[in-house]
Amino acid sequence: MERYDDMAVTGTRHPFRFNYKVALDASGKFRDFCVTAYSNCGHSLDLSLGVTQRAMVHIDNVYKFPNADIYGRMCRTNLASNTAFRGFGGPQGMFCTETLVKHVAETLNIDHDKLREMNMYEEGACTPFGMHLRQCNIKRTWNECKEASNYEQRLQTVRQFNRTNKYRKRGIYMLPTRFGIGFGLKQLNQRLLHSDLDMKSFCFNKYRLENNDLKDQC
Repeated sequence: MERYDDMAVTGTRHPFRFNYKVALDASGKFRDFCVTAYSNCGHSLDLSLGVTQRAMVHIDNVYKFPNADIYGRMCRTNLASNTAFRGFGGPQGMFCTETLVKHVAETLNIDHDKLREMNMYEEGACTPFGMHLRQCNIKRTWNECKEASNYEQRLQTVRQFNRTNKYRKRGIYMLPTRFGIGFGLKQLNQRLLHSDLDMKSFCFNKYRLENNDLKDQC
């Protein structure tokens, strides 16, 4: 098979289209969020159900939306069937929210980093899909990364460079992410214990997930 034909018939990552509306209060905190995620599945279902679902449960990323309506639509198209890639729909959902944050910040002339910080999840917050966050270290991790990278000083250096250079520009950015580890189906998250009574030995099998690569340990 020629390379051109191979690329034409091989499935890739699911492209998404997101239509969203968001409301903020006077202090800049998110109040309402309504979004519909359209995933381009190609000509067959394949793993599109899981990809679309994961995009939906990651679409809040690290931000608290007190009222959220999240809809997913799987679109059958006349293209090669798309399938699972790294992130399994999570990055697409997070890209939507970060685009939203930048859109709001530019429209209202708010610093996008401050908009992020005032809307981040805190300990005990509840996600739109009913998960209560325990040991929520989002703000602490964000602040530690800013301090360790000397982000604020580097940001000011970049801005000063851009003010004094007409044709050459620099950029620096910092984005938070929250990615859920494990399978969407509870029964797929397993551990197995083998016991040999004669040899008086035990073998405990567990599975760990690294970037969606399943590792078997004994």
